[in-house]
Amino acid sequence: MVNGDTNPKGFVKKRKPNIILFLADDLGYGDLGCYGQKSIKTPHLDRMAAEGIRFTDFYSGSTVCAPSRCALMSGYNTGHSRVRGNGIVPLLPEDVSTL
Repeated sequence: MVNGDTNPKGFVKKRKPNIILFLADDLGYGDLGCYGQKSIKTPHLDRMAAEGIRFTDFYSGSTVCAPSRCALMSGYNTGHSRVRGNGIVPLLPEDVSTL
């Protein structure tokens, strides 16, 4: 059986996929061994990439960390969110999250 378990009646129950998203600051395409890096060893990430799906095209919400996290967590692009840099921006009651 692929992607499922058999219940007592013999029907296959599909499992939801496990998705892990790594959001890393200043990590370029070639910085992991699975993408060709030779100097820095990343064996655990390389193994995960070998056993799963590698995505080669991804865009973050911003070039720096705080606005990127805000875009990911809220679903807003940086033109519609209050976090536009790495400064301190406290959350307000009207701030929303997609989680």
